[in-house]
Amino acid sequence: MSDVKNISFSDKELGGSSPTSEKVSEVGVVEGLSQPKQNIFEICLSYARLDTGGDMSATGRWSNADGILTHAVVTYWLCDAVAPGNLRLGSSLVTLGFSWKVTISIIALGHFLISLAITANSVIGARYHIPYTIQSRASFGFFFSFVVVFIRMLVGFFWYGLNTYTGAECVNAVIIAIWPSFQNVPNHLPESANITTQMMTAYDTTLHGSAYTWAFLSGLNSMLGNYGTMAVNINDFARYARSSRMIVVQIIIIPLSFMFMSFIGIIIAGAASDLYGKEIWDPLTIMSHWTGSHQSRAGAAFVGLSFVLAQLGSNISANCISAANDLNAMFPRYINLRRGSYLIAFIGAWALTPWNILSSAAALLDFMDGYVIWLAPITGVLLADYYVVHRRTYNIDEMYIPNGIYRYNKFGTNCRAVAAWLIGCVPLIPGFASSVRTI
Repeated sequence: MSDVKNISFSDKELGGSSPTSEKVSEVGVVEGLSQPKQNIFEICLSYARLDTGGDMSATGRWSNADGILTHAVVTYWLCDAVAPGNLRLGSSLVTLGFSWKVTISIIALGHFLISLAITANSVIGARYHIPYTIQSRASFGFFFSFVVVFIRMLVGFFWYGLNTYTGAECVNAVIIAIWPSFQNVPNHLPESANITTQMMTAYDTTLHGSAYTWAFLSGLNSMLGNYGTMAVNINDFARYARSSRMIVVQIIIIPLSFMFMSFIGIIIAGAASDLYGKEIWDPLTIMSHWTGSHQSRAGAAFVGLSFVLAQLGSNISANCISAANDLNAMFPRYINLRRGSYLIAFIGAWALTPWNILSSAAALLDFMDGYVIWLAPITGVLLADYYVVHRRTYNIDEMYIPNGIYRYNKFGTNCRAVAAWLIGCVPLIPGFASSVRTI
């Protein structure tokens, strides 16, 4: 079989401009590149040139791309963690009956466990420089991989909608703060804040026995689901690393950053509950109370604008780019990354009604509990296929050939992988259906 990397096509044959590596940015965005309109074989060959970005060196590094350094991996996760939506994690668990200490422990443990899966999967992308859409072909088969790509894309729609609605809440707070308030609302903002709130001192764990165990596991599952999507498609970003050593730092930075943001959220929610005399689980709703003076409205405006900026960066990197990649992989003739982003914005931010998911702390946790049942088995299959079945060795060229070794059968499906995935998710579907009814 001929080497895919040695096959080249002219611009006319590919149906667009030549997909040179100079047109591929570090976030995988292709500018000025029309999609090929040839048969699937030629499409896959053009994808091979896009994804590898040129010839691979003997050490598995790109010869014409800089890749992500360790500090860039750290800053990436810090940017994701400081998103205002993550302030809800801790306060939402406290409302279920946990103390703040138990809540922080659940968040740290959950994100540590998911960081192990993320890092283990990142090794594949860092070594072979392939995205999730290509990696899944080796595990599930060339054609069935589009099914698991679709599932990941659908979850990306939901998370994009949730984050967009969160950003809209921040914008709403800015509008309220800027628009003059004619109501005589007293300014409850204290001159000096006390870090010890009633939520941290008086709220002990009220759950015991089996109720505590089930709530603990539910909260832990929600934390696993918080970035369960990234455990699946982390290689959309890890493929730009120069070596697998650069992504090991994720095991430390992921639990620490999210634990810190959740702790800040608990402090904010607790302080607001003390000030306003009612339980406030969502820190983003606090700014609506800051209308009693020019100073408080100015504070709400600046905080809201900073939240909008943070939410925008997190939503683009964690949801928009990944889901657009999935759409582009499934419909390369019709959808590029820009069109995919428009579709994600319309469907995720409006059609899926994210405001219903964020209507309460329980609804948010039920959603995070529910969708992870589809993604966790996918992650397990991806890891087992690479580390156990194929013994950490993939033939990258074959991944771009429909009739290659990763076709497995005439249907392009790895039946063993599909069976393993179904065994992992089908028994949990009744619980998923129950959580959907509560939203």
